[in-house]
Amino acid sequence: MPLPVPVERWLRSIYTNTPFDQEWLDECSDYLQTTLPESATPAEWNRMLAHQLIHSDLTASLSSAALPSEAALASADRIATARGGILVQIVAMHDIAHPALTQLDILKQRRAERKAAERGVAPLRVIGGTEQPSEENAEVDQDPTPVFPRGMLKLTLSDGYNTAQAIEMNRIDALSMMATPLGAKLVLKNASVRNGMLLLDPTNCICKGGAIGLSDGELEDRLEAVLNARLRQDAPAQEVPRPRAKRETPAASSRAPASNAHAVGAKAHSRATEASHHVDLNDIDFDDEDLPDEDEPARKVQVLSSSSPPPERKSTIKRSNGKTTSAYFELSD
Repeated sequence: MPLPVPVERWLRSIYTNTPFDQEWLDECSDYLQTTLPESATPAEWNRMLAHQLIHSDLTASLSSAALPSEAALASADRIATARGGILVQIVAMHDIAHPALTQLDILKQRRAERKAAERGVAPLRVIGGTEQPSEENAEVDQDPTPVFPRGMLKLTLSDGYNTAQAIEMNRIDALSMMATPLGAKLVLKNASVRNGMLLLDPTNCICKGGAIGLSDGELEDRLEAVLNARLRQDAPAQEVPRPRAKRETPAASSRAPASNAHAVGAKAHSRATEASHHVDLNDIDFDDEDLPDEDEPARKVQVLSSSSPPPERKSTIKRSNGKTTSAYFELSD
């Protein structure tokens, strides 16, 4: 059965840009018909319908996406500029101003106390580093329940189809780790966007309240998963140490370093070259029969370089008496 016309008109005037699922609206109408008295006024219908909306899962109550996609948000400067804003729900929330490990410790304590309360027993308290049980018949626990610190909130929002990350730039009093459950509905109006992140403050975010049908244990598990993911993200990358190369100590009898060996080799080569160019005249065997005529002009000694191919040359030596003689001598390389 469809909603009364005035009631549906009122709903669409409040949430102008919200694509409601018609089947969900009809189911709400059927439920309210059996719950409200026949004399219920339109204002009572409106109030009950709004209550059904904020406690619904938007995946069921909306027919399509109203929140821009992640790709569209990456290039956007502002969203929800039209009248009516965008209806979203909180699917994750944690405080980024305080360490994730601190929040995990508080979550574990609160979970333990909740389970103890469900069993009807007093929880254990940590006093002076040791756990101290409360008195068996104590009805009132004097120690306060641990509370989450309040700093800057980071939220994951969804319209049932698309999701977006948001940061609380200025404190929004209606939001709290202690009192705001997952599934609470927000209306975004003219919200700024930077690098795909929604920047929330009291002027662009209205908290409508509500929740989704999750148990306390499920809510705790979701928060624990978010905080553990943050711990893994914040952990510094561990560098794997590289094995150091083993340096070998040269033996005492090892040869000289390469630089010294090069110098020694160069020096030896220089000496060999000088020796190959030096001719000792005392080692030459002069023979008189090899002497030329006195009228023959004197000729100078020809010194061969080590690069000359013939191994043997004939040279003429001028004596002090003006005579010359010929001699054969061999140049070594």
